[in-house]
Amino acid sequence: MFLTTSNIQAFHAQKAQTMAMKLIVLVVIAAFTTLVHSCTQDILQDDMRMPRPYTNGTGFNGGPTQQNLTIGVSFNLVDADYGQAGVPYAYANGSMTLTAGVISPVYTPNPNENPNTADTFNYWYTKFDSRACFDATNYSGVEIVGTFPVGVNFNMTFTQKAADCVTRTIDSQYRLLTSYITPNGQQNQVLYVPFADYALNLLGKPYDFVHLKDFTLVNITPRGAIITFNRITVKGTCGAANSTSQETSPNGTASTPRSGSGSWATTVLPNSYSLVSMMALSIDVWLGLFL
Repeated sequence: MFLTTSNIQAFHAQKAQTMAMKLIVLVVIAAFTTLVHSCTQDILQDDMRMPRPYTNGTGFNGGPTQQNLTIGVSFNLVDADYGQAGVPYAYANGSMTLTAGVISPVYTPNPNENPNTADTFNYWYTKFDSRACFDATNYSGVEIVGTFPVGVNFNMTFTQKAADCVTRTIDSQYRLLTSYITPNGQQNQVLYVPFADYALNLLGKPYDFVHLKDFTLVNITPRGAIITFNRITVKGTCGAANSTSQETSPNGTASTPRSGSGSWATTVLPNSYSLVSMMALSIDVWLGLFL
């Protein structure tokens, strides 16, 4: 076969078309890879392996942002403190135990912070950072792995601050533990609390997740109940969590979370890097066959 001018021109045109197609494919893959990378990793708040008690007003255990703390208060792995009233807690071999008691006198909620709520007879909380002003907008919720005795129940709420990170504002709406799981008394039961379920405050207005103060358990019952926590994690958006499917813990104990509102944050596909590689290979083969 003799190469004519038209043959050579057609060859170069086809080659240019192939290069253009490959360039488009590379741009698409790069955009998809960027999307895969743009997720937020989990934050391990505490694994309860050791207590970190407050000792003074300086240093790791109680820096300048920690104010009005008393001796005996403990910190988690992100240098944020725990607090309680009527719910003493203790560390032991990778766990934290909470014992439900009753404060006296019973606390009447502040109408400016806790409007339309019942009297409080105990509470326990954990903060998310040393400033108690955590931006949770790129996270999906809180996960607690522990032991929840049969019959135990309590309210859960998130507290918030104003933009100055000092002034307290209205808490999020309250939801019961049993709206998410049925406590079974077995180890490693998983409680997942999605932020999306707390999008409104106690007055029905949008809740501000940019200035999150703490996660609080309110009115734990029955009196004398002992709850055990083994791990607390702020969940990002890189995992494949599902608030309506069964979650299984490492030892096989299962719990069935139930979303309070049915809303859920979008998750990223698992094994995304393998997916990108397979896409690139498949498209390259396709171009080789047809171009």
